[in-house]
Amino acid sequence: MAHLIPERLKRNTKLPYLIILFLLFAIAYSLERQTSSSVGEKTIEAGLIEAGNKPALYFNLRNIAESLHRYTYVIKYNTTEGETKNETSSINISPGQTFRYSLILERPTKSTTVLSLRIFDGEEDNSEKILHDQTWFIRP
Repeated sequence: MAHLIPERLKRNTKLPYLIILFLLFAIAYSLERQTSSSVGEKTIEAGLIEAGNKPALYFNLRNIAESLHRYTYVIKYNTTEGETKNETSSINISPGQTFRYSLILERPTKSTTVLSLRIFDGEEDNSEKILHDQTWFIRP
């Protein structure tokens, strides 16, 4: 039977430990790179759930920065009575925390409801600092 591993490698007991040490270092380095790449980012998840007669807007705004951060959100939509609603609010989110928001609407019976969500970095409604801008159309 042929020898697949040379005899000198069989006697060298340091090689497996060096391989394990190298793999542990590579895993630690990879985890550190993933962590450092996410510092300072903000994560926004937003959507519209259209189940039944009660469509619902939701958004989750997560601050994964290392300090308290202020955001402003603006929600505009037309109601079933034809008037336009405008909700604006500023919020502070602590590091590592998530702000969750939901708004339940009535499904329109005649015309289409236009719903828009804008999220800004900071306290102002400033187009240069916009983080998220999305519009939905809710049909009867």
